[in-house]
Amino acid sequence: MTAAQLPQPLGLRGAAPMRTRARFGDLYAAEWIKLWSLRSTSLTLGAAVALALYFAGSNSAGGTMLATGPSGPIDPNHAAFDGPSWIPSMIGVAMIGALALVGEHASGLIRTTLVAIPERRRLVVAKAGVLASVTAATALVAAVGGLLLAFATTPGDLHGRSLTDPASLDAIGASVAVLPVCALTGMALGALLRHAAATGFAVCAVLGFGPLLIRPDGNRLATDLANVMPYYAWGRLTSAGRGSSGTMTAGEACLILAAWALASIVVTAVVLDRRDV
Repeated sequence: MTAAQLPQPLGLRGAAPMRTRARFGDLYAAEWIKLWSLRSTSLTLGAAVALALYFAGSNSAGGTMLATGPSGPIDPNHAAFDGPSWIPSMIGVAMIGALALVGEHASGLIRTTLVAIPERRRLVVAKAGVLASVTAATALVAAVGGLLLAFATTPGDLHGRSLTDPASLDAIGASVAVLPVCALTGMALGALLRHAAATGFAVCAVLGFGPLLIRPDGNRLATDLANVMPYYAWGRLTSAGRGSSGTMTAGEACLILAAWALASIVVTAVVLDRRDV
């Protein structure tokens, strides 16, 4: 055997190619593809918009959302952003956020993803960005469409109300914020529970049963618990205190929604980073 045929020492062999860090845009694109590959995504988002439009038209046409008592004018904002009418949409987008993580654990795709992208926290941020952008766009369509439908179907004089009124713009902005918050909350619950049925029950309990059972009815404890819920923070911003305790300011409502979003991202990142998959 000649010297050229002898195995080379380890230090003389060609160095393995350096692994380049994945760009955030690539992570975002990958999470975007994974989200839309689920058939339930488009169906749920479509149902959320359809329900918002249906309830807005039904409330305004029925004349049940009066602004100032039984003899006052109908407020289209109250018709388009009636609290209980938006709970199904909140639960729906939260389930999308939950399934975006629970589905990956159930199918084993999360292992493949983490082998390709070991930076788990950046992966969570990319997933949260996709969920937030998709659900915010959905909320914008539902809010603007519902409000336009409420204006079109409200009987009687609107007293100069329009889509560009400050109250209407505030309600649209609050709705665009609350659905991403619900989606991120679902993602955090999915990271904690990792089971579809348990996560679905938790989503319904936090975003559906909770606001209906815990109301700001004068009891100090109930009022404090209600004021930290996304549902009542959204209600404070959409209709000047309708459905809230009256003790929450608009600034506090914004902080509550921001805190839920940030906490959900942090919880998901910490759980995914510390748990084995």
